Amino acid sequence: MKTKREKQTEDLLLSQYSRYYRLAYSYVHNEQDALDIVQESAYKAMRDCRSVQNDAYLGTWLYRIVINTALEFLRKHKREDTVEEVTEP
Repeated sequence: MKTKREKQTEDLLLSQYSRYYRLAYSYVHNEQDALDIVQESAYKAMRDCRSVQNDAYLGTWLYRIVINTALEFLRKHKREDTVEEVTEP
């Protein structure tokens, strides 16, 4: 059974999905990567939603999760691109 906070988080994720997608897309400029970022962000949000102490900050907290997940994605892929460039003649 879901807690009140989990239900609030789920409702916010569903109602603001397109907003989170647009935010992720603005970072990665790729549709599939943006979808992956939003999915990963939703997982992190549902996993950690009990840590938010004030309901008023839930939306801001989710927004930051999407931003941080997008930045993490970019850092990870930047390293992969750099390694590929080094190994090619």
